[in-house]
Amino acid sequence: PALYGESFGIVLIEAMASGTPVIGGYNPGYAFVLQGRGAFGLVDPEESERIASRMEIFLTDTKFRKLWQEWALNEVKKYSYKSIVDSYEKIYKELAAQGKKSINL
Repeated sequence: PALYGESFGIVLIEAMASGTPVIGGYNPGYAFVLQGRGAFGLVDPEESERIASRMEIFLTDTKFRKLWQEWALNEVKKYSYKSIVDSYEKIYKELAAQGKKSINL
């Protein structure tokens, strides 16, 4: 786990997309990605016993790992190219509309 802040958890999303369980240091970027069931993977990066405990659960509890993987594979869909492009396009249009309003003032 990263010891310092991450702006966004792209490495987590890449791992999740391949079905790999992830454990990440609790920081805003990782917390944004690991919400809901994914929050199980957030730990204090300096708590090695907790990290080891989470690793053990992912390695030994097949049922839990499968539930987590199902969550992860579904969660990463919101970061697909299509979703991201649509989000950026919406923001761009909203900003453009605001710009038109301020010009008319």
